[in-house]
Amino acid sequence: MAKKKTSEGDLLPVAKTDNNPLAYRDEFETIYGIISSHRNRAMNAVHNESLLMLWEVGAFVSDRLKRADWGDGVVRMLADYIRTRNPKAKGWSYSTIYRMVRFYDTYSSEEFTQTVNRYGMQNYLAGTERKELLPTNEKNVPFELAQRGKDKIVSIGLTQIDDGVTVPFEIAQIPSVLFATGWSNHQLIMNRCKTDEQRLFYMLYAGREQLEYKELQRALKTDAMSAILGSNKMQSEMMKQKYPQSGIMFKDTVYLEMFGLPVKYRESKLRKKIIAHMKDFILEMGKDFLFIDEEHRLTVGGKHSR
Repeated sequence: MAKKKTSEGDLLPVAKTDNNPLAYRDEFETIYGIISSHRNRAMNAVHNESLLMLWEVGAFVSDRLKRADWGDGVVRMLADYIRTRNPKAKGWSYSTIYRMVRFYDTYSSEEFTQTVNRYGMQNYLAGTERKELLPTNEKNVPFELAQRGKDKIVSIGLTQIDDGVTVPFEIAQIPSVLFATGWSNHQLIMNRCKTDEQRLFYMLYAGREQLEYKELQRALKTDAMSAILGSNKMQSEMMKQKYPQSGIMFKDTVYLEMFGLPVKYRESKLRKKIIAHMKDFILEMGKDFLFIDEEHRLTVGGKHSR
């Protein structure tokens, strides 16, 4: 075996190298997997800490407003103060601080707590539950109204924020289900959803499908909740028994309003519209679909067609 000299003068064996990268693919994939795993864990940690920060700021300001210690003018001064302390900080406007207050008030409410408990999501963990499309009860029926006990999210008194720093008021513990998706999506959900059931559904749906803001916006616009949960009613009892999750695996309705087609139209016109709006169409079909090419040559019985 050949040897090479290091900078320290030591001789090290040199193995024969195969210049074909495919020969090392499995080992390379192992290393890439290690990198991806730690990178994802770091991103999840940042995501979770960011939501905790928004929750605690919203709780603090909410407490001051409810006690009438602060008014609208003080919140404006707070936004200016944060910008003065850190000019590079973004997302700390007067209106955004009020969104944090709403975030805390909405999801620390008794009504939302009861909804979370009703669907058995009080112990939801974003890192482990994202593999499931939607929560199910012991009968595997998505979102069946089943009471899971009367446990509720309780106040934790003095909340430690950092080493030696505490918040001197009662703050509700953040529901773990909120970690399913990010701050931008939460704002969209709070603005568009009218009930706690809808809010809970779209949090879980956005987390499971890893929806970005625009994708979630489209899901809300097309009422994905009704389409997904309603599909369970369109299947046979045998299908439900053999495949309990089938109700949320198949999509029976595709929304094509983005095409602007008349009530009656030719197939050729539909095809042109699909190609022109290919991205929107694929998003409507689902994330498991991929656009490869506009036309693909097929040979059937010796005849060629596209």
